[in-house]
Amino acid sequence: MPLSNITGKSSRKRPELSDFTRGVICGLSQHAKWTNTDISKELDIPRTTIGSIVQKYVKQGQTSVKPRSGRPKVLNERDEHHSGILVQRESFEPLRTQQQNLASITGNCNEESA
Repeated sequence: MPLSNITGKSSRKRPELSDFTRGVICGLSQHAKWTNTDISKELDIPRTTIGSIVQKYVKQGQTSVKPRSGRPKVLNERDEHHSGILVQRESFEPLRTQQQNLASITGNCNEESA
């Protein structure tokens, strides 16, 4: 039985908070002297998340998230959107042809990976 059925809380993954939101949380905590519970209720963010953001700010002076390791994306958002449109328009074309069309437009797609 999932934990959410027992506690009544969902364990959905939330999107990462922006640097602006993190700054607002730190500002409310440090300068406006709000409690973590008050900030949590106002912004609809879990209290534990608020606590960890404030604690990191107090100890390290850091409000932004450290960059994660991993391979950088080859295509930007615009290229990904454009490739989706190309695939929809030419859905019966072979993959090799679709890759060549995308590479000729964006210059980013690796044609040899297929």
